[in-house]
Amino acid sequence: MRRLIALWVLWFALFAPATMRTQQAPSAPAPAPQTSPAKSPTPQESSSTQGNPDVQVWVNTNSGVYHCPNTRWYGATKSGVYMKQTEAQQKGYRPAYHRVCK
Repeated sequence: MRRLIALWVLWFALFAPATMRTQQAPSAPAPAPQTSPAKSPTPQESSSTQGNPDVQVWVNTNSGVYHCPNTRWYGATKSGVYMKQTEAQQKGYRPAYHRVCK
């Protein structure tokens, strides 16, 4: 039995790295993105990407995601805190499902 285990370990040590290398082969370089003149965000675009700054959100401190009122996980995750949406964004938390609270 020990020989069988030793042979299996030896086989895995010899052949597993080779299969890992073939799976992690470098891909072709990505094409360079087209540059366009930089636009300054208009106040309308800014508010649509940041949402209502005064909304109180529930921040899941484990995942780093905040949830809007009247959504499934608002106040329902095991660990979290309430704070204003602007404070959550400033601290680096991201909105759940990539949707800011309106």
